[in-house]
Amino acid sequence: MMKFIVSSTDLSGHLQAISRVINAKNTLPILDSFLFELRDGTLYITGSDGETTMTTQVEVTESEKDGKVAITAKTLLDALREIIQLVKHPETVGDICTRDLETASLEIPVKDVMSRMLDTSYSHIPVLDDQGRLIGIFSENTIFTRVAKEGMEALTEQDCVGDYEAYLDIRDHVRDSFEFIAETVVTEDAVERFKKRDKQGRRLAMLVVTEHGDPTEKVLGVLTPYDVLE
Repeated sequence: MMKFIVSSTDLSGHLQAISRVINAKNTLPILDSFLFELRDGTLYITGSDGETTMTTQVEVTESEKDGKVAITAKTLLDALREIIQLVKHPETVGDICTRDLETASLEIPVKDVMSRMLDTSYSHIPVLDDQGRLIGIFSENTIFTRVAKEGMEALTEQDCVGDYEAYLDIRDHVRDSFEFIAETVVTEDAVERFKKRDKQGRRLAMLVVTEHGDPTEKVLGVLTPYDVLE
């Protein structure tokens, strides 16, 4: 199988030039395609409508094994446009984070928060103040920590999230860690953060998204490993 490396911008320019001879309605399906031919280190691309044929040469930076292949013009042009767009404007955390959040306030009954966690399968619920800033994260760890510190007798059915405020701090979770991140950070950087553990061996469970990654700013959304890792 032939292989080659070529600039996506350079390739797109050549394809746009010869795509003018490819009609929207061709009598032969093969005329909907570009013919790629790699020969002696040079890439030749041909387009035709059956009457007019255009061929262009594209400089390749690397090549391996000569050959020919026909690729549907629309499929290739759409893919190239998407690649060029991603190179010029990389996907950011702000583009993919979850903004429609399940959150809690200090006044909400704990049993309501736990019910929502069961219904949504969310393991962590951000607790926000009246300005939308993060107070902490409510999770199973929050309950276990309070029981360990105060005993089972401290828990009541009337408890509100505020009764657990001392155990919401994101720095105090035993198994999971949480970090703030700016919405303009590229997604690839966020992925790398999720692959690492902190000094205590905790996995990164959530990235809290704000405008500049400042903990004192309003929360815009959250990002979890499930959003970015396959």
